[in-house]
Amino acid sequence: MNIIGIDVSQGESHATLITKEAEEIAFKFKHNKSGFQILNSYIRSNTIIIFETTGVYSAQPTAYLKSKKVKFYELNPLEAKLRMASLRRNKTDKNDSFKLALLGATQLTEIKNHCNKQSTLPYDSLRILSLRYKQFVQFVLFCG
Repeated sequence: MNIIGIDVSQGESHATLITKEAEEIAFKFKHNKSGFQILNSYIRSNTIIIFETTGVYSAQPTAYLKSKKVKFYELNPLEAKLRMASLRRNKTDKNDSFKLALLGATQLTEIKNHCNKQSTLPYDSLRILSLRYKQFVQFVLFCG
């Protein structure tokens, strides 16, 4: 089984692939068509992807993975922080993507039981719009 840990940021993500042969491959991709093609080039039929839910930033990767029917797990940010506490030394996007992949390789059973797996709730789009609105209001207040 291949595990890809993704550290989602605004418009771009850092990812680390850990293969069943313990090979580690780090890469970046943008949240656009060509960027998702880069991500797709690392996905095999036995690939599982793990990332933190980051509101509007993770909406595009989530939608892409759902459309491609890729198995993925979204971790609550607090749970991810707690699970990675023992692994966190240098906080960088590259290190975080590796630690998320490592969590998938070592704690997949626990993650399956505690995370939001491929939510199909009818309110997903409303939740995303609400988060975008909140972000917009904060931007207006900051700039205004």
